[in-house]
Amino acid sequence: MQRCLDSVRSWSALQGYEYEFMDDRIFDLCGAEYLAGVGDNKRSITNLARLELARTRLAQGWERVVWLDADTFVFAPDRLTIDVTKGYAFAKEAWVWIDPQGRTMTEQGVHNAAFVFAGHHPDLDLLIHAIRHIVSTRRIHASYQVGTKLLVGLQYSLDFPVLTNIGMFSPDVMSAIALGQAPVLAALARASGYPSFAANLCLSLNGGMTREMIRTAMDRLETSRGQVVNQYLGGGGSDSVAATVMPARGLVSQSFQLDSPLWLLTRSARLLAVKLLPASVARMLRMAQAHLTREVISPQ
Repeated sequence: MQRCLDSVRSWSALQGYEYEFMDDRIFDLCGAEYLAGVGDNKRSITNLARLELARTRLAQGWERVVWLDADTFVFAPDRLTIDVTKGYAFAKEAWVWIDPQGRTMTEQGVHNAAFVFAGHHPDLDLLIHAIRHIVSTRRIHASYQVGTKLLVGLQYSLDFPVLTNIGMFSPDVMSAIALGQAPVLAALARASGYPSFAANLCLSLNGGMTREMIRTAMDRLETSRGQVVNQYLGGGGSDSVAATVMPARGLVSQSFQLDSPLWLLTRSARLLAVKLLPASVARMLRMAQAHLTREVISPQ
């Protein structure tokens, strides 16, 4: 964790930014009513507190606020830029995990471990109000209710851009980096579509990793300046993609595209194939339909 904090502090100095570290005092920004509503759910507390802090600093005259979670590691500081000078952006997420059957699964979304607000924006008030409203009127059974799932749902309607260069590395991705598991890293690169120069390491989840494995993964990220992952991007690795901000256009996870015309077409063809075509063809159509729902990569 300290290594992550040091990397962000050094990157801030390199960019000429003022750096501020916030400890648990940030929770006070939520207020007693909100804290009572979420209990000891630290993630739900932070989901609101980070936005309240951003609004407070902007009201004090700060030009921009860039938030990075404490377990965010900047491993290519000279390449990481936040090119948002108007409006705001949260970070694009490509979540990769190994399911109980040993398959590599991917899902796209938005994460709030990194975001930027360039000046005050009405949507900041909207997000804060929405989170407070949900907590005051609903039973909170998971931090995602007022975190990443909320952002994914709102992104299509609010149409905000997303940062493409700050990833979200799950415990399974961190293990793959430490152990050199190319199929998992290739799945991450394919789902992300952009190079990562920093990433949230999900240290609060752990996933059974030892400290030594985490250190090994961080060493490889830092030594390669991200190429341990970015090398699997199409067209020659991280140098092939220059964009740091994806334009707003409604980022939708593959997992929720169940009513697309192509999905419906494969569904209809599959039902027809069950009766009229050989089992092998029906099986191929079933696999195509599953791919349109969620990308699945069989273990190598």
